[in-house]
Amino acid sequence: MVERKNTWKTSSLKSWGINLYKNQNTFPETNKIISRFPQIVSASFNLLEPNAKIKPHNGDTNAIFRCHLGLIIPKKQAMCGFTVNGETRKWEDGKMLIFVDGLYHEAFNNSDEERYIFLFDVIRDEFLHKKKYICATVVTALFLQKFAEKMKFLYKSPTWLNKIVGLSIHPFARISIKLANKFKVY
Repeated sequence: MVERKNTWKTSSLKSWGINLYKNQNTFPETNKIISRFPQIVSASFNLLEPNAKIKPHNGDTNAIFRCHLGLIIPKKQAMCGFTVNGETRKWEDGKMLIFVDGLYHEAFNNSDEERYIFLFDVIRDEFLHKKKYICATVVTALFLQKFAEKMKFLYKSPTWLNKIVGLSIHPFARISIKLANKFKVY
């Protein structure tokens, strides 16, 4: 997804409903804030290194608003930005960029400075009643993507087969999220 390896780094506090307790303990005040909002399903600090680009891609679902809060933005803002569906915006310190993650988007930092944002995903109101289902669906998709990276032939398998595999794994993803939080696995 990145143009050059290791140019985009993230420290997650929460990922698709899974609490990452070790990182949450590192950022207790931030964790207190995000914990007050049950509609937040993911949260992380993100670094985009100088002269780096996150290639155009679609997110995992259109059921969330992805929110970028500018923390430390390069002084030459024109060289550091974000494009969603062909519209480019610049990050600013203390300001938010909000978009639907399912839309085609990319990020770039053509400056000589690091860019830091706080990213969080909020379930859209019309999908709030499906929050657990959506989180399990994305966790399933991420698992299948990782698995397919190791078993390249899966990229050529028919769509119907991928759907059957995904549907069969989905209940386990839902249970895994619940157990990971209950036993503070991460």
